Amino acid sequence: MDKQEIVGKVIETVTRVQVMSGRSTEGICASACPIGDVEGFDSINAEEAALMVAASLGIELPEDYNPFTSSKGAQELSIDEVADALSRHIKERAFAG
Repeated sequence: MDKQEIVGKVIETVTRVQVMSGRSTEGICASACPIGDVEGFDSINAEEAALMVAASLGIELPEDYNPFTSSKGAQELSIDEVADALSRHIKERAFAG
């Protein structure tokens, strides 16, 4: 799966979380940081979205891994950066298995 497909899955997932929560989907794009840029999207939504996007990609994520934040959780990531992180995760798992 290429990066653009992953970006599409992440955008689709963030949009779905917003719709399910009754919130606006305005501003959801590859350059947006869902936590901070998208109305009401917070760290709890990010955890939910991480599980949903992993399922849509057919992958498993470690329990303590949230692709919506930097590795130490200090910085929120853009959808494009989330896709990069997921792509790296997929490649690492492919080489390990």
